Amino acid sequence: MEETLGMKVSNIGLNFMNPLFYREMSPERGYVYTYYNYDETDKRIFQMTTRANEFYSYYNGYVYHIGYQLDGEPQEVQEKMAILARDFILGE
Repeated sequence: MEETLGMKVSNIGLNFMNPLFYREMSPERGYVYTYYNYDETDKRIFQMTTRANEFYSYYNGYVYHIGYQLDGEPQEVQEKMAILARDFILGE
């Protein structure tokens, strides 16, 4: 785990050649996570912001930025989300 400017980032590995970086949301410091939502009623796309745990990776010509917030045991949730992120990015 490396800490830069107060950010804890760790490489949990996508596969044997590619990194999958993880940045954990902390209670004392929230990082802005931006995403887009679609309003079916108004037929419009709008930008939203929140705090999130995040994964970052580059694979097969695409940049992946995945954010999530879940309740539960932090270690167990993190392990499940890392598996889910890897499977999604690798197409498994």
